[in-house]
Amino acid sequence: MSQINQSQMLPIGVILGGRYRIERYLASGGFGNTYEVLHTHLGQRLALKEFFMMGVNHRAPDHLTVRVSNEANTTGFSIQMEKFQREAQRLSQLHHPNIVHVTDLFDANGTSYYVMDLIQGEALSARLRRGPLSENEARNVLTQLLGALETVHAEGLTHLDIKPDNIMVDRSGHVTLIDFGASKQMSLNQRTSMSMSGMAYTPGYAPYEQVAQMTDKLGPWTDFFAVGATMYHLLTGNRPPEVEPSTYSKAVFAFPPQVSMPMRQFIFSMMNPDRLSRPQTVSKVRLLLNPAPDTVVKPTNPTRSYPQNPTQTYSPDTPRKTNSSSSAKRPGTPAPRKKSAFAKAFPFIAAFVIGGLILAGVILLNNSKKKPSDAETKKPPVEKKDPVKERDDSGDYSEAPFDNCGSFHDGLAPVQINGKFGFVNKDWQWAVKPKYDRVYEFSEGMAIVMIGDKAGFIDKEGSEVIPVIFEDCDFFHEGLAKVRLKGKVGFVNQDGKRIAACKYDRAWDFSGGLAAVMLDDKWGYINKEGEEVIPFIFDDADDFQDGYARVKKDGEWALIDRSGEVVLSETGAYLCEYSEGLVGIGINDKFGFVDIDGMVTVRMQYDFCGQFKDGCAAVKINDKWGFIDKEGDLIIPAQYEDVENFEGGLARVKRNGKWGMVDKDGEVVIPIEFDDVGPFSEGLAYFKLDGKCGYFDKQGNKQKIKIKK
Repeated sequence: MSQINQSQMLPIGVILGGRYRIERYLASGGFGNTYEVLHTHLGQRLALKEFFMMGVNHRAPDHLTVRVSNEANTTGFSIQMEKFQREAQRLSQLHHPNIVHVTDLFDANGTSYYVMDLIQGEALSARLRRGPLSENEARNVLTQLLGALETVHAEGLTHLDIKPDNIMVDRSGHVTLIDFGASKQMSLNQRTSMSMSGMAYTPGYAPYEQVAQMTDKLGPWTDFFAVGATMYHLLTGNRPPEVEPSTYSKAVFAFPPQVSMPMRQFIFSMMNPDRLSRPQTVSKVRLLLNPAPDTVVKPTNPTRSYPQNPTQTYSPDTPRKTNSSSSAKRPGTPAPRKKSAFAKAFPFIAAFVIGGLILAGVILLNNSKKKPSDAETKKPPVEKKDPVKERDDSGDYSEAPFDNCGSFHDGLAPVQINGKFGFVNKDWQWAVKPKYDRVYEFSEGMAIVMIGDKAGFIDKEGSEVIPVIFEDCDFFHEGLAKVRLKGKVGFVNQDGKRIAACKYDRAWDFSGGLAAVMLDDKWGYINKEGEEVIPFIFDDADDFQDGYARVKKDGEWALIDRSGEVVLSETGAYLCEYSEGLVGIGINDKFGFVDIDGMVTVRMQYDFCGQFKDGCAAVKINDKWGFIDKEGDLIIPAQYEDVENFEGGLARVKRNGKWGMVDKDGEVVIPIEFDDVGPFSEGLAYFKLDGKCGYFDKQGNKQKIKIKK
């Protein structure tokens, strides 16, 4: 949780409700400040939460009264305060030793307050600063957390913001789940996404149905994804990857060796992108965590419910393979059985068979010593063939021969077959034979490959030009690529030389000669020499696009130029990323577009909006997506469940759970019938249907492919 400035705090010593004296400030969030208070009648120390909207409210000169900074926000303030009060009422009805309990609710100073138990100890996020938890410690947290969730779900509630920040633990290891308001209110102190519903989420801990604001698809399974993400954070010390089409497809789940395979499989299952494939009840979670002795936990590979490139995804539903030669006995393995009569006689049978084979070998050896005929000695020379590029004319052609595939770049595309990844060219010959556990597409002549949990780079000939030693790698952009080593991020050039040491906590790719990097929870920018050219003063930051980057400071979003100067800001507004001369802006839950001077070009009437690309931008209306042009005309009606930007005149669209493509007239060019389709690149796009992958051209003709075994 973020700190607030002195002017926003209640003064120490003030008595509220006639009995609660402010003792000290504890924390703040987007919708509340929390204090330790003393009950003046009973002498009991409690926690008091005050409804206070960051960026919307301010204190009156008396330092007590809460006022709305802008009259336009008055209605929103009242609505959110009612939700705050309902949160308190719900918590007062929840009785469980691992859930914070509310004891009082009252209004004062123009706002609302509720009083709850004062939890001793620290948040797990603070505990993680000292390093990851052991598996036994994490299991102890999980067991208590599941007990709390069982009570929550039994009341028909879903927490929707489970994360280390909201789980307290004391010295004895007792766990308390706190903060039940985030699912109903928008947290402005963290990187969030806005929607018509006002639902917030914490990136990394929220599944796609929450990220996409699919309010009718939320349930206990949504909390279970967050539980899995929390366990991943507790056991690795790394924040879980964000579930967004633009970022999650590059996510790497890297576990330290001490985390057991059953626990990894548990986390993979909990973080399954398909909500229906996650456990649906706490009892199912417990069964998954402690399977019956004869239960084998198998990884699954369901069709994802969000757009993604399967070959770029280090998927939580596909755990990495371990050494099958391990002799470790699985818990619950039955005792060895007594040998059968056949088993006892086996050595004698084997000796007889081996003796027969030796005799046959002697006979064949004598026959081979006979002098060959002239015809046999004058065989024509055999032409040496390239084993990689040789075409195999045997077998059948297939339209979908792959298990996974990605887009063509630099003439090559990544594909998976028989569990391994390699690269094919447009003649469907192997350019790099399948031997990797995971790969990315080529970018600037280099492709990321993974062996086990380590990543490196190969060139188009398949040579590993940068060793497979990193915990994570990202695409090359402007000659540089992001790499992670020992939990820290830096950058390397195509010779493998590190131009920025691996010392940053997070980073984005280079764009416009600069890269956003995070150090000690603050963001700044470095240049290609690794010099820090824009100070580390931002709470959040994005990469530069068309000369401008989006940043967040003190709860407010703004656009900056390459010198770090603010060129566009609007108090209380949410800014999207800048592109093609326009930026999406949201005020009071309605979105439109402005130019770099802040002039409104498309009025604010949409529930959400994307970036402009190819002159079109996706907009959301009543939970459906369509496209507008730069004049604000709706060129494709809002009728799709999901969409992606136009590329090369076509856009991916989703309807009734299936994907296809439309042109700028809204005409369906590629039938909406696939489980997934990729963007066109170099004239081809991949598709996935019934668990198999292939390619089609812009006329929708599926390619006839035959791959050498």
